[in-house]
Amino acid sequence: MIQIGCIADDFTGASDWASFFAEKGISTILFNGIPEADIKTEDADVAVIALKTRTEPKEEAVKESVEALAWLREQGTKQYYIKYCSTFDCKKDGNIGPVIDAAMDYLGETATVVCPALPVNGRTVRNGCLYVNGVELQNSSMKDHPLTPMWDCRIKELMRQQSSGEVVVMPKEICEKPDVQEWMGEYQRKKKHIYFVPDFYEQEQGKRIVEIFEKFKLLTGGSGVSTFLAEKLEHQEMELIKGQETPAIIIAGSCSVATLGQIAEYLETGKKAYKMSPRKILEGTESVDTIWKVIGKWKEDDILLYSSEDASTVTENQKNENISMLIEQIQAQIAQQFVREGRTRVIVAGGETSGAVTKKLGYDRYYVGGSIAPGVPVLIPVQEPEMRLVLKSGNFGKKDFFIRALEYTRG
Repeated sequence: MIQIGCIADDFTGASDWASFFAEKGISTILFNGIPEADIKTEDADVAVIALKTRTEPKEEAVKESVEALAWLREQGTKQYYIKYCSTFDCKKDGNIGPVIDAAMDYLGETATVVCPALPVNGRTVRNGCLYVNGVELQNSSMKDHPLTPMWDCRIKELMRQQSSGEVVVMPKEICEKPDVQEWMGEYQRKKKHIYFVPDFYEQEQGKRIVEIFEKFKLLTGGSGVSTFLAEKLEHQEMELIKGQETPAIIIAGSCSVATLGQIAEYLETGKKAYKMSPRKILEGTESVDTIWKVIGKWKEDDILLYSSEDASTVTENQKNENISMLIEQIQAQIAQQFVREGRTRVIVAGGETSGAVTKKLGYDRYYVGGSIAPGVPVLIPVQEPEMRLVLKSGNFGKKDFFIRALEYTRG
């Protein structure tokens, strides 16, 4: 029986959430998309389903999320979690509110928690407002996110636009009240959707949040409370097969400040790298074949293949709507060719890029191993347990992340 079943709005978010359970030694399996009816959970205590609902049309996002909930319920899941971005979604017609509402209706619940914070990565909530490294969301670097720009830090206002119920902000002093459950009960008796938003700006506050909400059938948020949820589970550790030592490929499609710094740090090592040119791709002079003619010769070397640019260059490139998709397709095909050559270590930076790569490789479920950085685990495909994949959100990891990933996945 699955103790906690999670539905995540993208693949890197799913692996992020799952990593905190794996770090505690809990058997955790990650599915790329809704599993077929006869797929088993490999006796895992925690199951995570990665969807692509972060950027899908609202109706599709709701439909897929409910279908994923139905699959989890068929497996006898005891508790459910809706995982979304730790910096939320500022669009008035965003998907987070509608998906939460649909999940509450499907499960017959009238109240849940909205807890997007991940303090260990600088994503915090104070008095109902989101911060990135101490800066209000709309003033942070996330305001220029190419897919989901972040221009409002007020969760209450964001949920008001996206959802049907009432947001209740829970400052630290409320969370610490001995009679907090009675305080919450006054709102729950209203018999409509209630979303509790607790303060979470210090790591240890997560323990109190779990104590308050652990009996709720449905929880929602980022991955900040995952480690505290994991501490509550009784489990048996899953033994993973040792990987093989082959040269690795790093594929960077994210244009976040963090990934740009990681690329710069990697390049300083003098290791092999190839920078893709959006202009040449559009002209047709750069392709999978031309890139492979260069990097295919580096058979004994770790390789970085990247397309990442600073914000101003990205804006210019986005004038052509096809360029991002073309780059992702090429990067995914290169990763596939790389694996066909017998190499077993693939590291990807960027949520959309990770989705394209995993789809091309064709793996549909993974064991979740140890983490290289908070929220970034090593993934082991059930179908090919000698493989090691690292799929990170663009904003995660320190400057030496790529170097650490190479070391961590070796052997």
